[in-house]
Amino acid sequence: MVRDVKTFKRPYTAPSFHVTDINAVKAKLEAELTSKDQHARQMLAAIAKQLQERNRPTPRSLNLVP
Repeated sequence: MVRDVKTFKRPYTAPSFHVTDINAVKAKLEAELTSKDQHARQMLAAIAKQLQERNRPTPRSLNLVP
């Protein structure tokens, strides 16, 4: 395909990503939670489970040496 010389090629822009902390998401969900919002409750349960697994000590961190 032959490109028209009169039109300029747009410069490449890399995609941008926004990283959100899981605690910030949990706080926002809790603030916007309504009593009938079952999906938000499921999301909060999944977040709580993930936070609980993250905070659980790993076997390496336990001092098992007598």
